[in-house]
Parts: sequence; structure tokens; C-alpha cells
Amino acid sequence: MRFSDRIGATAPSTLIQDNSIDDALRNGLWQSIYENYLDIDSFNYIYKDDIGAIESFIMFVLKKLHVDIFKLSSDNVVYGAKNNIESLRRYFFACEWHECFNIIEFYLGVKPPYESKADFVKRINFFLERERSAFRIIENVLCRLSDPVEVESVDAALAISDKYGGARGHIKKAVGLYSKRPEPDFANAIKEAISAVEAAVRIATNNDKGTLGQMVSKLKEEGKLHPAMSSAISQLYGYASNEQGIRHASTGASKIDEAETRFMLVTCSSIVSFIVSKFDVQ
Repeated sequence: MRFSDRIGATAPSTLIQDNSIDDALRNGLWQSIYENYLDIDSFNYIYKDDIGAIESFIMFVLKKLHVDIFKLSSDNVVYGAKNNIESLRRYFFACEWHECFNIIEFYLGVKPPYESKADFVKRINFFLERERSAFRIIENVLCRLSDPVEVESVDAALAISDKYGGARGHIKKAVGLYSKRPEPDFANAIKEAISAVEAAVRIATNNDKGTLGQMVSKLKEEGKLHPAMSSAISQLYGYASNEQGIRHASTGASKIDEAETRFMLVTCSSIVSFIVSKFDVQ
């Protein structure tokens, strides 16, 4: 917090930035891109790399940006790295908020020339948190999760061992579907989230035939899972099985909203981590 904020001379924003970004956040996001990918003079001074090599890398990435994000041919890119950086800057500060995020996600798919990808992600998340954005980066995707506990829960499920790679894959798909823009796919995000729990329990119990409900009931009967926990997991499975449009085709407009989907994504992520930590040591 700035000195002026602490003494009350100025006031930091108290509103969550959802479907919008203010000047402070836009400045921070651009700074993150610039210092990790575009700062030619600093790269040359700090890393003593050849200017030509640095500019070649930047031009290669900017051409890919034009093709993948702007959907233009690469011959639309003008000569000179610095000219193109300035052109991109003008666009970044004039475009819609979601177009800024398109560029952020593009650079999340590019390894920085000198720093690690983790440093870039950390820098972006720093500005998203400081300026109270509703989004955080999870698995190289801008996801509408801002509560640190929620983010930690999903991150933990995405970090489980390869033994549970199937469950991890379902969580990753759920994050992508939940974060899909302009139209999120809430129903299939929930389907993938509950499928992650089913996959984790299946591996933990070495059972490739039973349903999730049957498997957790068996764990309860064997005294390996508390009855309340077994009931909670079964009820989540029941919700996903009964709600139209999740595990079965919908005959009408889906009533599933973002709040339900976020709850299921975070809760199922936590259950996956719980299953792995509990049964991988037994």
C-alpha cells in the first residue's frame, strides 16, 4: 500500500474489477509484458546479448501474435522491432479489457527470453491482485477466481502426481471451460470437475468399474472414509447426475450459473487433493 493510501490522502479501489480493467491494472499488465518480453535496451545491457538476436526473437513472437490473436497475415507486421512494440502498446491501451487478456494469454504461451515463465505469471498475478481483478492465472489461463483459498485449492489439484494424471486432466479441462470467453461452458466445467473426483477415487481404490457413489460407499463400509465425507461426495455426484445439462443432455435452457460452477470447481479440486493425500499413503 502506498504512503498516501495509508494516511487516507488517497483511497485504493474497493471494487472488484470484473469484465473491466482500469488504467492502473492496464499499466501493470503492460509492464509485465514489456519487462519480460519487449525491453530491448535492458536485455542488451543486463544480459549482454546481441541486439540483432533480441530483435529477431521479438519480431518472431510479434508475427505469431498477429496471426494467432489479430488473425492477420504476418506480412502486416511493419519493419523494426521498436516500431512494432510501440504499435502493440497503442493497441493495448486502446482495446477492450478482454482483448488485453487475449494478449496476456498469448504471452503465457511463450517462454520469456531471459526470465522464467513462473516469474511472468507471478508478476501478472501480483498486478491482478493489487488492482482487485476478479481473475488470476491458473495453468496458463486467466480464470475468474480471486480468493486466494480458491486459487490455492485448484492449483493444488493441478499439482498432483502423474499417477493421478487423469484427475488432473479433468480439473485442467474444467478450468478451461469455466474460463472460456465470451461464453463459458458451465455445465461441462462441472462435468469435468466431478469426473476428476471420480478418476481420483478410482485410482485410489484400484477400481475401474464402479460408479463414484458405489466406490465412496465401499470406502465408508471399510472404515476408510468418514460417513459424513462419503455422504458429501455422493451428494455432489448426485447433483451433477441430476442437474440437466451436466452429465445428461438438457431439454431446455441450462440454469447452471457461475456461482454453482465456481463452487463445484473449487470443491472438487479440494476433494481430489484430499483423496490423493489420504489414500496415497495407505
